[in-house]
Amino acid sequence: MWWSSLPLVALAVASTYGDLNRVDRQRLGFAEKRYAQNPTRVAGDKPRRRKRKAVVDAGDETVCNLKSRAGAKKTGPRFGNLEWRGGAPSAEGLECKAEPGPGSAAPRACCRATEKTVELLSDQWRRHFTRVARRAAESEKTSLEDAARAWRCFPSVVVIGAQKSGSTALAGHLMHHPSVDFSRVKELHYFDKNESQCLGALPYLLQYPPMRAAAITAEATPFYVADLHSCGRIRTQLGPRTTLVTLVREPVARAYSEYQMKHRRVEGQDAFAGALAEHAAAVLRCVLLVGPRNATRGLRACSPDALTEEPKFPQFSVSVSVQLKKRLAQTQGADGLLGWVRDCFWAEKRSGGDGEPFPADLARRVFFDGTDKFGPERPLVASDVKFDAGECFSDGTRERIGDLDGIMRAEIKYLADCARTNYPRWPAPFPPTGAEAAAYITKCVQIRTGISNQYVYRSLYAAQLHRCVGSGVSRDQLLVLDSDDLRHEPQDVLDVLADHAGIPQHAFDAALLKDADALQASLKEKFPSFENSGWRLESSYTQPMPEKLRSDLARFFGPHNELLYAFAGRRFNWPDR
Repeated sequence: MWWSSLPLVALAVASTYGDLNRVDRQRLGFAEKRYAQNPTRVAGDKPRRRKRKAVVDAGDETVCNLKSRAGAKKTGPRFGNLEWRGGAPSAEGLECKAEPGPGSAAPRACCRATEKTVELLSDQWRRHFTRVARRAAESEKTSLEDAARAWRCFPSVVVIGAQKSGSTALAGHLMHHPSVDFSRVKELHYFDKNESQCLGALPYLLQYPPMRAAAITAEATPFYVADLHSCGRIRTQLGPRTTLVTLVREPVARAYSEYQMKHRRVEGQDAFAGALAEHAAAVLRCVLLVGPRNATRGLRACSPDALTEEPKFPQFSVSVSVQLKKRLAQTQGADGLLGWVRDCFWAEKRSGGDGEPFPADLARRVFFDGTDKFGPERPLVASDVKFDAGECFSDGTRERIGDLDGIMRAEIKYLADCARTNYPRWPAPFPPTGAEAAAYITKCVQIRTGISNQYVYRSLYAAQLHRCVGSGVSRDQLLVLDSDDLRHEPQDVLDVLADHAGIPQHAFDAALLKDADALQASLKEKFPSFENSGWRLESSYTQPMPEKLRSDLARFFGPHNELLYAFAGRRFNWPDR
């Protein structure tokens, strides 16, 4: 090994290691950044004493065992969800009341946390409390406790579908209606996630601004209509008078648009992999300085802007933290960190040849002292450090898009085969009635979240809407809108929605209605992180869909479209071949 002749330095003991981390954090200015992000504190304040974290029994029925998107384990208190009893809303841990809405809108369920709930969260679940209430507290420039005690209203309008059919454009218009307060995040995914249901209503409620007498609240998560449980949960928790909006788009165009969105997201992985390769030494230095228990915040604080501005960086920083914490569970002290360094980094010789695993003890001395070298001929420089993204960040760099024709035809074949196997009396490929179509997709489709390869299934609108009705949602609650109408006659569509929700009609700004760039700028200001998912209001495709595939898909969707026309009470101008 090229470093074997170098003197070895014994690893520091845990106390010295911890002291070193604190000194380096101060030297890098982490404290100043923290104070700048928290206006309620100033640099001269004494540090707050952390309360001892309560020991949680994994089998405790009052505790929710959760996982973050990166796989990190976390816990939260279990609370009940919102219910309507005798025309009045109620929820465990909340004080609720039915408030009249503006115009002829239905009464709203408005709630706030009880003093007992706030005390429990502050004393025993501070980390969870910070996680769910911080956005509201920062937006309203108040404390977590005051944010939880503010009256807020559950949504009266929920855009439940369909993905890639104009739900974001509709949200962009609605947030400019004076009688609508939109959620802080564009897609909340509250009703389609079991862990959200476990935590109860308060985290969801905190996603909305404080109550206004002259406004209803609204959210848009277009996956709800495709999910198995969301419609039933919405009906149970939000009541029978909530307006559920489904935007539908010509199904072939919708499927292809979703495929292109995933294509853009995968392209973004390549850009991040390049940035990670360029700044691998900075990542190594940051992790070594802050230690395994502070990796997420440390990486965000000291990584170069060229890396932190990448859409994948938040996922990466959490992923590194999860990996290190798993190592800590298996080892003791700094050994877990140094083992991760050995597995994920290597040093490359400038003269060429294979890279060598990076010696962790040398890494610490290089970045703290700058004295060690490859050998007598030259010093070790940052460009020599490489990060194994394929091994240590595979979730963010190995997603694949697949062949368009192959993916679409495979899904069509699967759906048709399932129909023939389980329902041989039906004319292929779809059942003759909406209720049977709902039973068919429940039987044949194993629903996957996120941007998956279920492009055809998510265009089966009629089956999804009939399943929604079968879960308890009344037909009067559902409003089906054509995305082409929203594009060409947005004011008319918004008036129809206002009438259905019972709020006054509003004359929207003509520039936002007709200028896609102006609307996108408005959306980016309201939801700054949403574009990172690959979404675009107006997007160009890498190539047109092959005509033969388009024709075959249109023929496949034809019978199902007829079911949708009957459900909506109107025909859409869609080709059937």
